[in-house]
Amino acid sequence: MQTAASVSITQNVPCPPPNWNARKFPVSRGSIRPEAPPRKSQPSTTMAPISQGRWALEMALDHAKQREAFGAKISEYQGVSFPLAESATELHAAHLMGLNAATLLDRGDKALKELSMAKAYSVQAGLRAVDRAIQTHGGMGLTNEVGLVHAWQDLRIVNIADGTNEILTRMIAQRLLAGDLDL
Repeated sequence: MQTAASVSITQNVPCPPPNWNARKFPVSRGSIRPEAPPRKSQPSTTMAPISQGRWALEMALDHAKQREAFGAKISEYQGVSFPLAESATELHAAHLMGLNAATLLDRGDKALKELSMAKAYSVQAGLRAVDRAIQTHGGMGLTNEVGLVHAWQDLRIVNIADGTNEILTRMIAQRLLAGDLDL
């Protein structure tokens, strides 16, 4: 299985490994501004939540295949398996958005709208995946021993780095209203 760290189709776009920790990973502070060139950290703040979400999803899947309730593995219940499938779908979409933004940057485009879309979506997808993993683990998901709460906290930090979702949404709207309709 390939991880985010092992896939490299663009140049100079760092992708943290699945066990990434926001407290140890350098990110720039500030927001995306139309007059400023994209910072090297922006693709990272898009891909890092995807790695974190994939790690949480894998933990949840492993747990769901092992844990039994009411005489069956909890993975057999749609109330458990469907949210995990939704997380996988969202993380895959976020990954593709991040790769698209990185490709545009490699081409020399500013890609402000695409970076904003990718970062905002990937953080939300990562947070939802971690939240669903916590839910799958039940009370154990809230303990320090599993690490999911720390992952959620790390993603909250990334949610603010390089612009909050409100700032990113404002950027997207400004670019669309200015005629940047390429999607």
